[in-house]
Amino acid sequence: MKKRKNNIIKTFNAFKGTNSEILNTFYSKKILFQDPVTTVKGLENLKKYYAHAYKNVQTIQFDFDEFFFDGANVLATWKMQVKAKGLNSGKKFSLPGISKFKFDQ
Repeated sequence: MKKRKNNIIKTFNAFKGTNSEILNTFYSKKILFQDPVTTVKGLENLKKYYAHAYKNVQTIQFDFDEFFFDGANVLATWKMQVKAKGLNSGKKFSLPGISKFKFDQ
């Protein structure tokens, strides 16, 4: 559990949009990614989605609050601290969220 938790925190905070190679060891090639905006299938498509989503991001950090483990499933609550051109007049803001991960065994 601790290894998965640390892996999630490390990957989310190391990823900056242009260093997509770090996603190769975190996500499966068959990833199914869903958020309120879209559904993305496949790692290469997810990299493209992230590249576009992070295009105007100047700074980003995920502060994780809680983790819930159930076998291969992990739920993580977080607050995203982000500063991006075109959002909130370019000022840093916080956005809460939750992610569900299903790990391969």
